[in-house]
Amino acid sequence: MNEFNIDNLTGVDCDTEISLKEYGVAWVKNDTDILFYYVIENGLDEYNECECILFDQCSMSLDTDIKSDYDWANFDNVNDYIGGGFFDQTIEFQIVDLLNYYGYENVFGSSYGGGITYNEIIGEG
Repeated sequence: MNEFNIDNLTGVDCDTEISLKEYGVAWVKNDTDILFYYVIENGLDEYNECECILFDQCSMSLDTDIKSDYDWANFDNVNDYIGGGFFDQTIEFQIVDLLNYYGYENVFGSSYGGGITYNEIIGEG
C-alpha cells in the first residue's frame, strides 16, 4: 500500500475540520487505496454543542466492490435514505452513506484502539 498524504485529507464539507468534527468522517486517497477517519465518540465543544471528539481509521482498496463486500446492506433502503443515486457516486460517498445509515461498527467493524483525536489526525497532537 502506498503512503497517504494527510495534506490531501478531504470530506463531505469543503472544510476538513467541519467534515470531521461535525459530520464525523473524512478521507485521504492515494493511487490504490482510501483511508477513512470516522467518529467513534461524541462530546461537547466549548459552546456545549455536540462535537465529534474521537476517531478511528480504516483503509480499503479503491477497487472495492461495494455490492459484493457489503452484500448484507439493503441498498434500496440506503438509496431511498439519500434520495437516490447511490451507485452513481464515488466509493467514498457510497461508504459515507452506508456509514450514516448503518453506523461505523457495521461498515468498518468494532473499534478497539481507544481512538485518536482531530489534532492527531492532522498531525498536531
